[in-house]
Amino acid sequence: LNPERFQHTVLIDFSQMNASSATAPIRKEAAQVIEENFAFLQETTVAEARVAPNPLVRGMLTVFDWLQPKPWGINNLSSGPPAELWLRSQLQKARIEVPPELVWDAGRVSRSA
Repeated sequence: LNPERFQHTVLIDFSQMNASSATAPIRKEAAQVIEENFAFLQETTVAEARVAPNPLVRGMLTVFDWLQPKPWGINNLSSGPPAELWLRSQLQKARIEVPPELVWDAGRVSRSA
């Protein structure tokens, strides 16, 4: 998805996540995907923001970060607009040009498999 290895930020929407659905096998699979792609992510990721309105989900994400720390900045927020603003500030700190168009659209939900 990024063969040119552009520096980028990651915005993840956990709005639909249920804290009880994050079973051990799901957490293990997520950790495995990160591990398999870690060299690429370490080279290209500036920062990661996660949108999680549910405080239990935010807490789980924070614990996950303590157990599996990453070398890039991570912020767990309760809504999308502040998450996007935080990511934009991280890009600016890294002296990466930030397009003026906002990307967070609360009316649209995307899912990945």
